[in-house]
Amino acid sequence: MNSLLEYASSLSRETKWYGDHNETSRNLFLKAGRLSMIYENGNLRYISFGNHEVIRMIYSAVRDIEWLTVKPIISLEEFDLHPDSFRIIYRCQCISGDINFSAHFTVEGNPDNSLILSFEGEAMKTFEKNRIGFCVLHPVETCAGESCIIRHSNDDLETSEFPQIISPYQPFSDIKSMKWKIADHNCILDFYGDVFETEDQQNWTDASYKTYSTPLNRPF
Repeated sequence: MNSLLEYASSLSRETKWYGDHNETSRNLFLKAGRLSMIYENGNLRYISFGNHEVIRMIYSAVRDIEWLTVKPIISLEEFDLHPDSFRIIYRCQCISGDINFSAHFTVEGNPDNSLILSFEGEAMKTFEKNRIGFCVLHPVETCAGESCIIRHSNDDLETSEFPQIISPYQPFSDIKSMKWKIADHNCILDFYGDVFETEDQQNWTDASYKTYSTPLNRPF
């Protein structure tokens, strides 16, 4: 625990000395109960339960009208780290062309094996976007062919599965929550603030499925 606190302190010093430290940031190993993961530039990577990878990555994205990703500028990170839990808050700005978006993020890991990620954002000017929100990458290796229960926005339940053959269409849509198993462990994702759907990233040579907001059938 001391080494984690010392590391967080060094990050704060870097921010104070150099401003945004995205170019010099290092990975931070975290625990939330029996979950382990890496924190990097506001994102959680390689979330695992024991030797089983549960989620490849959770990150936020701002995409412009050309589907280009606006690079986030992270600042004012604050770390509260413990052996089986953590809380990280930071500011994020996304500025490119007409886009000027500012947000305050909170990333929490709890001793009961749960994670909570949230943000409050503000458009500093009027602009068009294709996406502002969280994305979740599910690893193909542990999810392909697994059954998944989808709760839709009207609370109806649907049982489906992560595709084994590359799917050109969204395998899951209108997602309010999703539940599946990895090595007999229940995995649950609950979403708030927007409607989510899932696409097969293998179409773009990435070995994951991506659950994201906003649905593609909604206009800019």
